[in-house]
Amino acid sequence: ESDNVCSVCLHGNDSKTDIYICDGCGVSVHCDCYGLPSFEEDDTTEFFCDACLFKWAGHRMGIENVEKYTKCEVCPVRHGALKVMED
Repeated sequence: ESDNVCSVCLHGNDSKTDIYICDGCGVSVHCDCYGLPSFEEDDTTEFFCDACLFKWAGHRMGIENVEKYTKCEVCPVRHGALKVMED
């Protein structure tokens, strides 16, 4: 059993649903907490959190220091389970 803790609710695997671990930065999130579908036990699909996808896209577009744009709008957090939101 995994001892990963969800970066959104701060609970482990025993509390809600399966935990995804970002293949880019290692952040752990429950499927339900991050708005993801549940995964199958044998699923080997890579998962990248929104922050990693944003950074990757920014680098591909040639934006320098793209990391400075990756932050929470309601708190001072710059790392963790950041989620892209619509206005």
